[in-house]
Amino acid sequence: MEGAELSRLSLYVSKSGRSVLHYSGFSFLAAIFPVVWALHRRLYGIAALALVYAIALGVLIGGWPPAVQALVIVAQVVLFGFTANRLHAFLLERRGWVLTASELPQAGEGEG
Repeated sequence: MEGAELSRLSLYVSKSGRSVLHYSGFSFLAAIFPVVWALHRRLYGIAALALVYAIALGVLIGGWPPAVQALVIVAQVVLFGFTANRLHAFLLERRGWVLTASELPQAGEGEG
């Protein structure tokens, strides 16, 4: 997965010939609607975990001060937005999908 870390788009192919286009980097959909993101990628277990997590988080922080609630929610949104696509690539490779092509970042991207 070393090559996929720096690429923007990667193409994975399964043994049966199916293909999946994988996007690297921050996922706004995963950050805002993690359940929808997981269902879109057919990650049903992750969708169920995200739903349970959202309910549990709401119950857990329900009595906390609003500023702390906002900080926890923002941290969770940023964390899932940055890790969701990496999780998707990891699960694809674990299921036997093979990385066949990657788009390299353009000059100047990722610097600074």
